Amino acid sequence: MRTKQKTQIEINNYRYEDGLIYGAISFLGGYTTRNYLINGDSLFTANYAFYNVLFNYLRLSGKMDNCYFNVFQGASVISFCSKPDSYVENVNYAMELLFGHEFDSELFEFAKLQTMDGFVQAFKDGEFRGRFKGYEFAELNKGFTLNSLVKDIETITYEEFVDNAEHLVIPSNIKVFITGDTSKIDFSKIEFEKYEDQYVDSIMVAAHEFNPFYRQDAHIMNVAREEYNIIIETFDFINKDVTNFTKQYIVEMFSELIGGDEVDIWVDDFDASIIFTSPELKAFKNSLLFTDEKQYELNKKQLLCEYLLMMEHNPRHFAIKSARLMTIGISVDQYIEFIDSCTYDMFNEMCMKSAYKNTESQVVLRKAV
Repeated sequence: MRTKQKTQIEINNYRYEDGLIYGAISFLGGYTTRNYLINGDSLFTANYAFYNVLFNYLRLSGKMDNCYFNVFQGASVISFCSKPDSYVENVNYAMELLFGHEFDSELFEFAKLQTMDGFVQAFKDGEFRGRFKGYEFAELNKGFTLNSLVKDIETITYEEFVDNAEHLVIPSNIKVFITGDTSKIDFSKIEFEKYEDQYVDSIMVAAHEFNPFYRQDAHIMNVAREEYNIIIETFDFINKDVTNFTKQYIVEMFSELIGGDEVDIWVDDFDASIIFTSPELKAFKNSLLFTDEKQYELNKKQLLCEYLLMMEHNPRHFAIKSARLMTIGISVDQYIEFIDSCTYDMFNEMCMKSAYKNTESQVVLRKAV
């Protein structure tokens, strides 16, 4: 007999000066994930653009005006803040909207059009276009292609949209993170159980894992109105027993060695990458190595400070990041503690046992001559 998967909530008790509670709801799946395994045995193929259309639909509905919406490679997050005395009421209201699946076809068409228009406008920007091309390297095991995303945005139908919602917008597919002074909140009044028994037991991303030794360094050049260098560092972990917790720490620590701009880190069960822009076009992969303990400790302290400062000064961003980590099975509280305690020798042992393979790809945009 299968066990019904309960909604997971993580709470970070921290008193903010504004007295507000910050929360984030993270859904498994984003703009580079298409295939999902339902109850461990049934394959569901989603639309790459679903979460973008859904979030535009929710914006246009006017029923979640106090929320922010962010779609990432493999997670999609709704974040919000509230006073403690209205927090439970707001969460229950949000769940009623999300899990009710009562969609209006005319509003869907507006949301689809807004998604298409937004993508067309963003696609004019060279860096945006280069990064999405870079996802083809970064998300290789999940089989993402930019052309498929564009086609999905153009062709998604109302019926497909509703079908995606019924499979993905469900209690077993969300993680909830809350940060703030929660001492006056009665969490037992959040009505998760009202919806949990109505949907499938479990859902996970499905992918075809390529032989990591077939992945080679790549360099492609495209014509653009602006000049950009998009660098993609991908990590294949040969040891299949390595956890996402370990992957995240290894990749984040190496990201501290990069002097690029707009550094974007993603880790999940199948793919792990660092994507960034650099004014200088050169090979970076050979510099992703800690040469001594002093260098490691300096970068570890920097990573730890980034998390602590985010929690203190940018609680909304902290909630979003923490909810994303929960989606891949990481508790931010345990993760921060580990960053603080992980020694140079421990890190080297983690790298050795994980047996990672680093590959570098470059998307180079140059003006036409």
